[in-house]
Amino acid sequence: MVDADRWQPLQHQACLTPQWGKVRPFALLSAGQFRPAPAPSIFSLAMYGEMQELIDLNANLTEQQMVVCRYWADGSRIPWLQFAQLLSYHQRHSVEQDVRLFRALGAALHDAMVATWDAKMAYDTARAISAIRTVFANRSLSNWGGYPTGFIEIPGSQWAPFLSTPPFPEYVSAHSTAGHAAVAVLERFTRGDFRIKQKFTATATLYWDSFAQAAEQAGYSRRLGGIHFKTGDLNGRELGRRIGKTVVKQFG
Repeated sequence: MVDADRWQPLQHQACLTPQWGKVRPFALLSAGQFRPAPAPSIFSLAMYGEMQELIDLNANLTEQQMVVCRYWADGSRIPWLQFAQLLSYHQRHSVEQDVRLFRALGAALHDAMVATWDAKMAYDTARAISAIRTVFANRSLSNWGGYPTGFIEIPGSQWAPFLSTPPFPEYVSAHSTAGHAAVAVLERFTRGDFRIKQKFTATATLYWDSFAQAAEQAGYSRRLGGIHFKTGDLNGRELGRRIGKTVVKQFG
């Protein structure tokens, strides 16, 4: 490990889609138009607290939280397209309304990914698994060991998140950015309150009182899963909101 603050590919990993940030956006002036400030060093006091949060979350995951992690792990963009389909169905959209909705939503999700990868490649920030194994190497940590093992005590140098770590830098969270960009579009096309119910498995159904609540859960799920820090989540949310407003202004 040359620089622990930088992304470290895990075994057999190569960076996925590093060119995303170079794709031309639909609504943004450039991929880096709203690029957030860099994340703190993993050796800073602020990041020590964020790493401790992930360790504590991982050590105390409930069954419901595991369901939330697995649901959102299916993709940062697919659920929002499904939510748009539900909105269209319940509001009895015309073809013209659907064209406007899905054009704007597609632009928002596209630009969210472009801006997210611009930040990821610009900052090349370490993933939680590498950061925690470095900073907490000499501590004993409670860690989720999978079924049927459950929680086990391990050296910090062997800590692993609940979800598998994706093969690209941490900062910022694509789930947070995409979700909040999508919310701006979906709220623009929503008439009145819209509660969402999504069946995940035969025994698990998730509910959200608003699109905004779903987006918050999407971002937080990546912290529950141990693959994004709080800064990557919250700054991704803000990035997504700014993208969403820009898209709505141009396409909404």
